[in-house]
Amino acid sequence: MERWHITTLAIQKLVGGCKEAINASLETHEEEIKAHHARLEIKPSFNRKPEPITEMIHIAEEPTAFPWGHAGTQEIEA
Repeated sequence: MERWHITTLAIQKLVGGCKEAINASLETHEEEIKAHHARLEIKPSFNRKPEPITEMIHIAEEPTAFPWGHAGTQEIEA
């Protein structure tokens, strides 16, 4: 599995958006992202790959295209 260092540029390339808005979101979640990078030992150099991030990661247009985008179906016991 490929790992990527979460950066403004990586997010912007994948989903577009305004750098200022992306930076604000990253700042809001800064401690969580740092902990994630530390736990998985992800370094900024991990983003130097032979293919661009847009060729390696594909983001679906519709949230329900992902398994976690569906409502769970739980059986209710009587």
